[in-house]
Amino acid sequence: GWERIPDPEAAGWIHGLGGWASVRIDPTTGGLVGMKSATTGRSWANASKPLAQFRYQTLTEDDYATWRSDYLAKDCDYEYGKPGQQTAIPTPTHQLVSPTLGSLWRRSAVGEPDALLLKLEIPQPLHRDAGAPAAAELKLRFPNASGEVIEMDLVLINKTATRLGEAAFFTFNPSLDGTAAGSWWMDKVSEWVSPLEVVDGGSKGLHGISSGVRFDVTSSTATHAPSSGAHAPSSGIHASSASMHASSLDAGLVVWSSPDPFPSPIHKDPDLSEGASFMLWNNIWNTNYVSRLGWNPSATAKHCHRLAPLQPDTATAWHRHDAS
Repeated sequence: GWERIPDPEAAGWIHGLGGWASVRIDPTTGGLVGMKSATTGRSWANASKPLAQFRYQTLTEDDYATWRSDYLAKDCDYEYGKPGQQTAIPTPTHQLVSPTLGSLWRRSAVGEPDALLLKLEIPQPLHRDAGAPAAAELKLRFPNASGEVIEMDLVLINKTATRLGEAAFFTFNPSLDGTAAGSWWMDKVSEWVSPLEVVDGGSKGLHGISSGVRFDVTSSTATHAPSSGAHAPSSGIHASSASMHASSLDAGLVVWSSPDPFPSPIHKDPDLSEGASFMLWNNIWNTNYVSRLGWNPSATAKHCHRLAPLQPDTATAWHRHDAS
């Protein structure tokens, strides 16, 4: 069964998960800010580079105006926008908010994979006045010692229906201790593409992806894709000293740079230091789409993700992984 970890211990390291992992949760954000492997000795996260962080965003007319000024077509106010939303009471403000950790639970049972359950608390004004869920739960499963895989189920509870502009994200921003930087790749129709190899005027900051995204760490990391080509980065794969794959079964859009739901930037490269954010939903449209996105009070939505730090000799074997 599940046993609650006392609050003082919940902020520290939790060891022996799946026979390989030690993790640490930030109680102020609910993000995974520490992940160490007993097998490889690698540490993949820190306070400024968290993994598996849920965030909810509210938008204002200024956000739409910024995007419309960058868009290729003009006079698109009636497609991208929420006319009149600034007259709502209370007046919408731009926010990107993390939940806090309400309680942390651990399961260690024969026949079941080790698991942690994070019960996350969301500021109630966002649930009452905007469109945030009332609460969220994040389950982390550690299936076995050999695979070094973490399966994640994010459950969102009782989302408020709203016409106001909003979005939600689940962010992975790995950083391997002892290395300066890394390179990002995204699986687009079974080809690995660098976010820095997108045509000018294209959707550089927002992409539809297939199996997920990958973060490679090499001994001498380049800022752009290897010269062998963005669509077949085999040299980058084999040269990597470590690699991590983040996939989602339910969210097919990935945002680069500081997360927002718009396809920007379209002329400059995205800021990859912000990591990869899977967009769980957005409510930015004004035409031909449901305006009041929300659920019944008893309803929940579940998003499944998978995080896999891979060894160099297995880094070429990429497939879609289904969470159990």
